[in-house]
Amino acid sequence: MEDDRRKHPRITVLPADLRILKVQPYEVTSIVDMSRGGIKVEVTGPAPAVGTLLDIHMQMPGGDAIVSGMVRHVTEKTSSVCVLGIEFDDPDLIADLTSGWLDKTRG
Repeated sequence: MEDDRRKHPRITVLPADLRILKVQPYEVTSIVDMSRGGIKVEVTGPAPAVGTLLDIHMQMPGGDAIVSGMVRHVTEKTSSVCVLGIEFDDPDLIADLTSGWLDKTRG
């Protein structure tokens, strides 16, 4: 059994409509994984600094919303592609938006 010390378990998600809004929006090329507490995404555009606040437009089973989050880690793959780890400000809102399917995927 794997020792997962994360507060919220991660799942792999299929493509969904996700836009990161800032002065210049990032193009999300891949959602790596997601939990109630955060999301890991691959984006094109200049890498933001750790601690950057972002608004994320999400279309989920429970409805559309703009959720706030903070960049917790950045991995640059190339000069124009990076992977962001983003922590959500309101995990309960994410639980409502996903209509419980995040929890159901963990069995």
